[in-house]
Amino acid sequence: TQLESDPNTPNVVRAQLAPLLAHFYIKKKQHEEAVKPLEEAIERAEDSKSKARYNFILAQLHQRAGRWNEAYTGFEKVASSSVNYEMQFNARLNMAQNSWLSGKGSAESATAQLERMLKDAKNQEYRDRIYYALSNVALKNNNKPKAIEYLTLSVRSAGNNPAQVTESYYTLTQLYVDEENFIQTKNY
Repeated sequence: TQLESDPNTPNVVRAQLAPLLAHFYIKKKQHEEAVKPLEEAIERAEDSKSKARYNFILAQLHQRAGRWNEAYTGFEKVASSSVNYEMQFNARLNMAQNSWLSGKGSAESATAQLERMLKDAKNQEYRDRIYYALSNVALKNNNKPKAIEYLTLSVRSAGNNPAQVTESYYTLTQLYVDEENFIQTKNY
């Protein structure tokens, strides 16, 4: 607040205040309060990498709050930017999942989009994440058997992302507990 109100604060420091404030709110788990500073950070960002990063974080906050249209729009901005491939990939992955939740598509179109991503050679190392996203679409569409199939494929195609493997195992375990299939629960 002092830096922001001080007229002698250099513009370089002033440009860092909004992302810093957003980070502060996110760390305190006050996600709604982080939205406005992130929007300001996007407006003030001078390089495309920072702008894409702030858009991605803002889209995640919208997704967390169930604002699917805003999340989709934010991920769309990131996917169309010229940032690194992994960020673009994650944005497209989230767009596919949010498309039908925002009313921009159906579960079938989201599944088709994710399956096209599976066929792309550039996404070979991300197949575990794509299968996990497919399982999320299946779960939200109340198709537990298909979700279990996708989660099993996620675990089998595990890349170099141990967090994704853990999440896939955990989700599989929860699904088997819900079905009271304790032998499979133990396996996962």
